[in-house]
Amino acid sequence: MSNGNFGAEFWFTDIVDAEFEIPEVLSVTPSNPTRPTYQNSHHKTVDAHTYEGEALLEPGTLTVQINYLSGSDVDLKLLAMLNYKSPKPYRSVHNAGATKRKISGTAILTGYAPGAMPITGKQEATLTFQASGAAVHAANS
Repeated sequence: MSNGNFGAEFWFTDIVDAEFEIPEVLSVTPSNPTRPTYQNSHHKTVDAHTYEGEALLEPGTLTVQINYLSGSDVDLKLLAMLNYKSPKPYRSVHNAGATKRKISGTAILTGYAPGAMPITGKQEATLTFQASGAAVHAANS
């Protein structure tokens, strides 16, 4: 049985190393690490190509869907973070039964994409982060 996700949080670190919560989170998609491979076939390989796994994992990307709040403090921080090239700490907090768990690591904000501006309803934005290094899964403390 899976956990209900209501109450998820996402935190990022700004240019002056202050952690801030990104408000109005609608969804968080954690990074999905993958193991790259390389082909090690040679002229005496038979039947099919052979492969080996690379030593380092590709940490993947993570996305956060939010309600877009144009001109808000967080909007301005996120726009500034698009110009910052070095990885910054992040953490997402989610339900885990009767407790909370977190996924933390470092990432670079690579995309901040406000969606359509509908006549009625709300505007949303998608944040895309490139994870840098391995994520840590632990109890939220």
